Amino acid sequence: MSDVHETVVGSLRLVVEDRAHLPGGGPTLRVYGEGRELLRFDCFARGPHWHIDPMGRDERARIDRDADPVEWVLRLLRADAVDLLAQAGAPDAPLATELAPALDEVERALRAVKLAPR
Repeated sequence: MSDVHETVVGSLRLVVEDRAHLPGGGPTLRVYGEGRELLRFDCFARGPHWHIDPMGRDERARIDRDADPVEWVLRLLRADAVDLLAQAGAPDAPLATELAPALDEVERALRAVKLAPR
């Protein structure tokens, strides 16, 4: 896999980055809209977490350490992406049905990144 994989859905860009070179790192999913980062999910081997509006108010929350971080993030997005995007300030979030195929593609890209050792 290259270091970056991008999927576009309407006005959103979903960007998967390989950050396994960081100690305890792994894949990161960044969701951009309206020229700014709305959401970021750091599916790291050590300290997995996610952010709403990372470049603004930066609300940060942990991902369950006992869960597969990629599975956890995708479950969250499949259930609540539209609401999360609204919380992050996205004016025109796509419908969940429009996001579903893109999330399948994002899952493949996230899983292609190997977790760094804890």
